[in-house]
Amino acid sequence: MTGDRFAIGDSPAEIWLEPQCTAESVDGRTWESSPLCDCVDCGSPAVRYVREDLTSTNEAALIAELGRRRQQVAALLDIAEAAKALLGVLSNPSPGHMQDRIAAERRLRATLAATANVPKADPKCAT
Repeated sequence: MTGDRFAIGDSPAEIWLEPQCTAESVDGRTWESSPLCDCVDCGSPAVRYVREDLTSTNEAALIAELGRRRQQVAALLDIAEAAKALLGVLSNPSPGHMQDRIAAERRLRATLAATANVPKADPKCAT
């Protein structure tokens, strides 16, 4: 049995089917466009269905976001490694300390410059 809030031809992005145990109609389970409650007696959940065309689009966006996040993590690791090298030079002065410091600072600056163009995360996908 379909919810009475939809006209024929409507295509909601998702629908919710009532829990199997609460279906009282011979016509089948009730569905709505907004989440339905779980069964209060046994806790069986309502079931959410999403249109396939929206799911595959969302999947592609999430895969792209994963690629951006991997690039960000790699960039942050590069920065951390360069910063750690600089801190090591600063905390352990040696006879060639200034040359080591200059080299470590250059490495950190170069790493920061190289990672400046790493794609930013999509805020819609942030959790």
